Amino acid sequence: MAPKELEPNERRISILKLLQGKEMRTSDIAEYFDVDERTIRTDLKALREGLDVFGVKIQIESKHYDGNPRQYYKSTVHPVMLALNSSELYALLKLLETAGEPYTDEVYKHIFRQVYSQITDYFEGLVADKLINKYVKSEVKNKLEEDAYKESLDYKFMYWAKSGRFLEISYSDDYGQVITEEMQFVKMHDKEVVLRDRRQNEHSFYLNNIVIDWTKTDYK
Repeated sequence: MAPKELEPNERRISILKLLQGKEMRTSDIAEYFDVDERTIRTDLKALREGLDVFGVKIQIESKHYDGNPRQYYKSTVHPVMLALNSSELYALLKLLETAGEPYTDEVYKHIFRQVYSQITDYFEGLVADKLINKYVKSEVKNKLEEDAYKESLDYKFMYWAKSGRFLEISYSDDYGQVITEEMQFVKMHDKEVVLRDRRQNEHSFYLNNIVIDWTKTDYK
């Protein structure tokens, strides 16, 4: 059971955490927090429109299924506040600025922009000329994971790595025969990826030598 008598923003942050990895209806959330559904509907409306948390706009996802008029809610966002000193923050920015690999670069760039846009004007004046490129602060808003997965190949690869799912890939063996089987992401460096089959054998491929049928890989 959730703690009682939470302030609205405290409860909304708790809702974000509650919705991690699962879908819930308004009634389920209201029962968990022991408040009326009207209160939770107000909370969910605020979370759908974007809740400002320490200058970051955070949104949740909602959906309904065919034949079921009820709305379900879930969250894939993890609010993280790091109490870093100036040297640690500079180290983080430098790492993120250069961390991208082929097919993951967009993800690291997005994280970099999220962090950079939250730094103070004072700190920006200290480090701006020490970074590789020049940057402009922008609105900080979480990227809904399902939308990012659908729109970006980089996020597809990152989701594959994170989820541990077996995806169907095709490649040619040493005899030129096309092999199609399910494999799990292990690691990637530069343009080479290591995958694991269901027999737990690991295989190394150059990315341009494999075909991944993303149409058979729905986000979930």
